[in-house]
Amino acid sequence: MNKNQAGSGECPTGSDRKGTAARRAAFIEVAIRLFSGRPYGDVSIDEISVEAGVAKGLLYYYFGDKQGLYIAGFEQLAREMHAQLAAAAADTEAEPLERLTRALDAHLAFIERHPAGYRELLSSASLHPQVQAIMDSEQAAIVELILAGLPPEVPRSPAVALAIKAWGSFVDGVELAWLTDGGIDRAHVSELCTRVLYGAVVAAMAVDKKSRAEEQAGVLPASE
Repeated sequence: MNKNQAGSGECPTGSDRKGTAARRAAFIEVAIRLFSGRPYGDVSIDEISVEAGVAKGLLYYYFGDKQGLYIAGFEQLAREMHAQLAAAAADTEAEPLERLTRALDAHLAFIERHPAGYRELLSSASLHPQVQAIMDSEQAAIVELILAGLPPEVPRSPAVALAIKAWGSFVDGVELAWLTDGGIDRAHVSELCTRVLYGAVVAAMAVDKKSRAEEQAGVLPASE
């Protein structure tokens, strides 16, 4: 335990779990708000402690240092976003396309409520493996949701899977531009993303068709 930890005078015990959870949550709530609005270097531990109303020593105890709190805050934001996506897609009685539409709308609604936090989340993901892992998990869930909802005539080919995965990066770009520039409402952003997905899948199917024709003509070796 470092000096700051030892000096806090408080160590969570079994009888203090609710208090510990509340203090930790207060730190994370303040961290998300402050780090979403200002550069990392401009936010001090003292400011976080004052805003959270919790002793500074406990920040070191719970998170190790400021960077640990930074990562914990955006991990929580990413988990909340993932949970909303999963909940929207959980209705197995709905048609796959309807589930996808609900999931996409839930995702857009979440970032509309947390615009600054979402921008910072995407920026921090490339710098912090823990955050990137959660973002990758969310994207993988979306890809699986889309693949599961494809009509039988659409092949589950590498080209189709690649197109859908790349579409996820397109959606990230559209969302960032939307949060920065605005211009259209959420429903139209969702429609734009859906139409681009349709076009990407159609293009991937055309590539598959061309590849099969070239294999049959002997231009390309047969795929395994």
